[in-house]
Amino acid sequence: MATDRSRSDRSPELRLLRPALELALDVARAGLAEEPPVLPPPGLRRVLSFARPSGTSWATVRRVVDADEAFRARVAEAADHEVIGRAPWIWLTRPDGWEADLDDLVQQASTSSAGRESRSEEVAALRRKLAGAEQAARRHEEAAEAARVAEAAARARLSEQQPRIDELEQRVTELSGALDAALAERREAVRNLKALEADLASTRSELREVEGARREAEAVLDVLRESTVEAAPVVEEAPPPTPGAPESPELDLDALRAAVRDAGAAAAALGSALRAAAAALEPAIDVDDDPAGTADAAPAGSWEASGRLPRLPRRRVRRPVRLPGGVFEESTVAADHLLRLPEVIVVVDGYNVAKTAWTDVSLEEERRRLVQLLERAHLRTKADFLVVFDGEGPADGAPGQAQSRTVRVRFSPAGVTADDVVRDLVDELPLGRPVVVVSSDREVVDGARARGANVIGSRQLLDAVR
Repeated sequence: MATDRSRSDRSPELRLLRPALELALDVARAGLAEEPPVLPPPGLRRVLSFARPSGTSWATVRRVVDADEAFRARVAEAADHEVIGRAPWIWLTRPDGWEADLDDLVQQASTSSAGRESRSEEVAALRRKLAGAEQAARRHEEAAEAARVAEAAARARLSEQQPRIDELEQRVTELSGALDAALAERREAVRNLKALEADLASTRSELREVEGARREAEAVLDVLRESTVEAAPVVEEAPPPTPGAPESPELDLDALRAAVRDAGAAAAALGSALRAAAAALEPAIDVDDDPAGTADAAPAGSWEASGRLPRLPRRRVRRPVRLPGGVFEESTVAADHLLRLPEVIVVVDGYNVAKTAWTDVSLEEERRRLVQLLERAHLRTKADFLVVFDGEGPADGAPGQAQSRTVRVRFSPAGVTADDVVRDLVDELPLGRPVVVVSSDREVVDGARARGANVIGSRQLLDAVR
């Protein structure tokens, strides 16, 4: 068989099969140029890179074509019997008895002189190469035409979609402008809200001052009324003249002296009442400012001689905890020091702190994050945290309360702000425990300080516990 011949018999056979081997390389190269590419057998890939294959390379091509039946069929389909010759044709197509025919042709070729190659064989070889080149050119033209058709279709689709693309780009521009305007309005609204909050805080502070002045005035009025009752007028009206009695042209000096004495007594009583009112307007002595008890040392009734009311000791009031030397009130060190005070109660203005820490989240998420932050702060400082939020709490919780293991959470009742609840808590909490209020709201800060609590800002708290 042809496949069992020795190496010495193979050279004339390779020369005889050369047209089929060259056609095999052309078909392999054309397959790589297709879209998608058709890969050649692995054994041919190295030979395809050679500009001029050697005798060993042609032997490799022959072995690959012999072994790969599918590839051999592709080469036979591209072959022209008249172009490649009989021996290559029967080797590719392999009809019945092809091996014997091929052996005869090889024997005939081996006995022929190499110099007797006819010009027709050279022409046939050139025709084969030309046919292969034309076939490759046709395939390239077909691929180029397919690419042109695909490009035209893509351009047509792009033209159809261009109005929609323009519309979307215009919409994006409009939405970008609307977003910028909305952000500007939001910033302006925040500035206006801060201004309104400042005005409201100032107004409430003025109202509290007016209310305090009103209560003091009422107290002074009560003292004046009591003093007026004690200092009853002593001047008595002169008896009316006796009817029918003749008028005396002379002045009654005794009656005049008595009237002057009565007027002096009335003036003394009025002066005593005025001194008592002035004493009532003076600040009372605090028990913490009078450790010796001098306010209670005056004997009973001694105020009667001086005409002044006795000073009663004022009730005990809350006083802020003093910071260590060199620690500034607005610093993180001050906040950390106050949070670690023994038995300290920290009242937190909930939304004021939450909105300082987080933006663009829901109120529920703000509450959840803040309570978690305060729970971690409690583990670190052992402080007793009480956070107050505006509005009603979750529907599944107790009225005015939300659940937490270590942080007390309170919601302001209907019609009452969290600011009012925070200020009232300062008065309600035990005097024996230090109270720290956390807020950056000026009204809350002023109210807490007026009631004797320590105050730290929202950002101070966040910097101290994070």
